[in-house]
Amino acid sequence: MKENDIKKPIFNTLKPYVASLIVVLICVFPLFKFEYSTDTYHFALHPGLDGIIEAMRYNGRIVSMLGAMLLDKINVSFTAFYYVSFIMSIIFSMLSITTLYKMLKGHISRNLAFFIAIITILNPLSFEHFLFIEKGFFAFAIFMAVLSAKFFLLFLQGKKGHLILSYIFLTLCAFTYQALPAAFVALAVAFIVIYSKNVKSFISNTAIAASVYGFATFMIFIAMKIFDLAKRASVSFNLKNIYKFLTFGLGNPYLLLVYVLVFTALFLSVFISSKRACGAFFTKESTLAFFKYAFIIVATVIATSAPCPFSKPEDVWFTPRFAYPVGLLVGTIPILHFFKHERLDENLNDERLFTKDTYKKSLVMLSALFIIMGVFHSFCFSRHITNASDKKDAMIIQEKIAEYENETGIEIKKISIYYDKSSSDGYSGTVFLPNCNVRALSRKWCDVAHLSLFHERSYKKVDNNKDCKEYFSSRDWDKFENDSFIFENDTLHLCVY
Repeated sequence: MKENDIKKPIFNTLKPYVASLIVVLICVFPLFKFEYSTDTYHFALHPGLDGIIEAMRYNGRIVSMLGAMLLDKINVSFTAFYYVSFIMSIIFSMLSITTLYKMLKGHISRNLAFFIAIITILNPLSFEHFLFIEKGFFAFAIFMAVLSAKFFLLFLQGKKGHLILSYIFLTLCAFTYQALPAAFVALAVAFIVIYSKNVKSFISNTAIAASVYGFATFMIFIAMKIFDLAKRASVSFNLKNIYKFLTFGLGNPYLLLVYVLVFTALFLSVFISSKRACGAFFTKESTLAFFKYAFIIVATVIATSAPCPFSKPEDVWFTPRFAYPVGLLVGTIPILHFFKHERLDENLNDERLFTKDTYKKSLVMLSALFIIMGVFHSFCFSRHITNASDKKDAMIIQEKIAEYENETGIEIKKISIYYDKSSSDGYSGTVFLPNCNVRALSRKWCDVAHLSLFHERSYKKVDNNKDCKEYFSSRDWDKFENDSFIFENDTLHLCVY
């Protein structure tokens, strides 16, 4: 009995880590097979990890750059880097889920706390982070944001000395990926609303959270200026970029109606619930609840869009990886709804799945988890289909090049890429995601690189020929035809259908 008493606490400590690990593994297991994003085709052509290091430098991701440099120093191959990064993404995602679960446990029943932790970290906008070769560093940045939120929560609970750790971890987050410190804000504002006892403490806590976020983003901004990093950063401050981001990169003012609809739905749900609960739509409690939810949404969107003015306009659009903090709202809003300021009774907190009282709740949670896993699998398997189709295209082109070289004795060294009337960005049978699950030949930064990789050559990409461009733009194919290839000495003019 004594031996069992010793083992039980250890088992209970490890249980959330094991459960989190299982969930993450189920979501991302298709990625155990090496896969290429469009950027990866480009990186693979460089010696060692030079391409990745240069890309991280170009984007100002200092921790990612230093991590790649360290792995390069110990002669980690390009393929090995992929698997190191993938394992990192699994470990740090597991740690993020478990850390958030522990923050909620005791204030929300355990099963619900675990469920909320999963849908918060692996929210609908998280999958894109796993589809780039630096996936491990994205996951590390998210974990740093969660740790920062953890120590901010301890600060709100009266442990003032922990606040300095919140600054440190969020700065590490910013130095890894500049867009993810907003994830701290998405979590912090929920706890601010919960723990602020009055207007004065609410304003004070909000200002402190803003200072944590501001310090981290300011430090990465200064570091990029000092070391001349992040070539994609704008030389001027452009507020119009926020409007472009909020309208999903399309600049269409009608898309702002999305936000109006969100707040209308929130308004109706809060006040209809109030009517059902106490017979009146507008009460002090329902009005306060609406403003609490609205504050969480507005603060998260503001923090997420805040880096946009510092970017070049052409680099601003609504991508899942950049907008990830907004995705956290699917978890932070339930946190506000279910979180109890005082700790729950241990018996209530030890709620079990599939009891008579929790059957419906359990069914909803499990259904949501299956949906999350389905979303991950649809994009992961689409990536493999896209990779296979990219290779098939490359092999067709290689055959045509080989025929020309055998007939003429001239080696093709240069390639120019053109597009027909309605060239496709993606392949049939895949879930399309701009700049992620797309054809390699549809993106200028990797089209020729992808051919060089599969042909085991080093082609030079050259500018379009005016006559070829006019000819190809008038055609409309659904596969490569003989007319898709125009050979001119050592140059291939290739039209993408």
